[in-house]
Amino acid sequence: MASSPSAATSVLYTEPLTATFHPPVSGWSYNLVAHNAVLASCGAAHATATIRVVTAPAVTSFTASAPASSQGAGVFVQCSTLRWTSSAGDPPATWAVTQAGVHIPHLPSARLSAPAYGAGGQRVCLTDTVRSGATTTTLTLTGTNEAGSASRQAVITWASGPGPGG
Repeated sequence: MASSPSAATSVLYTEPLTATFHPPVSGWSYNLVAHNAVLASCGAAHATATIRVVTAPAVTSFTASAPASSQGAGVFVQCSTLRWTSSAGDPPATWAVTQAGVHIPHLPSARLSAPAYGAGGQRVCLTDTVRSGATTTTLTLTGTNEAGSASRQAVITWASGPGPGG
């Protein structure tokens, strides 16, 4: 929309853009109306603008504890606790934990990877699978929304197991 350079043009409202200007992700809608007060036959023009702000998620820390193990009746179990600090962003990000290296059969779900579950920790375990030499699993926690993504990695070094037959 353009405005006329005549004296009949005026602005009825302005929105200051400051550091505290932060509409929600749903946005604020503004209805813009142009009306020529001198030439009434020109009518008015309307337009709507939606102003919104999106923020990317953040992962500030992601750690894995040293594995604790137990052994009994032919079973060797090792578990590590994952902890993280993150922010969901706006709109809230979707979260995932992926892995490389020694395969962990059960990782935290998308719901349990969200920021709210990081401080309490999530356990991941191996049962009787690491048999010789120390090997590792590299886990990556990633949060993604329309503003971007953030990720961090944690490495678990597994102890060697008892091997076949204990």
